[in-house]
Amino acid sequence: MKQNVLVIFARGYRMENEDKSINEGVSINYLLTDDLSPVGDKVERGIRFSKGSLPLEKARSINKVPGLYEATFTVKADSKGAVTLKLTDIDFISEIKVEYPDMEKEIKKVV
Repeated sequence: MKQNVLVIFARGYRMENEDKSINEGVSINYLLTDDLSPVGDKVERGIRFSKGSLPLEKARSINKVPGLYEATFTVKADSKGAVTLKLTDIDFISEIKVEYPDMEKEIKKVV
């Protein structure tokens, strides 16, 4: 399954396992959307972030964060029928630029 996601954080890791083998990759926090329009109901507001990790060779395209990426997931169901998505690959689409139109006005008031 492919889905556009907004990557909001990425960090490499390298650990030595008990058997002395090396485990390395990139931890990724992302939003399962490419639309940041306001979301909310009576109980929740906003977009919950998801976490995943990829081996270093699969995560080489993560070069702009925050950024828009096309993520590939595998879909699995556990013994209770709960479905989980596992991040398996990611490709850069575009950079995300955040603009704060009223910020400049507020800074001028302070200065």
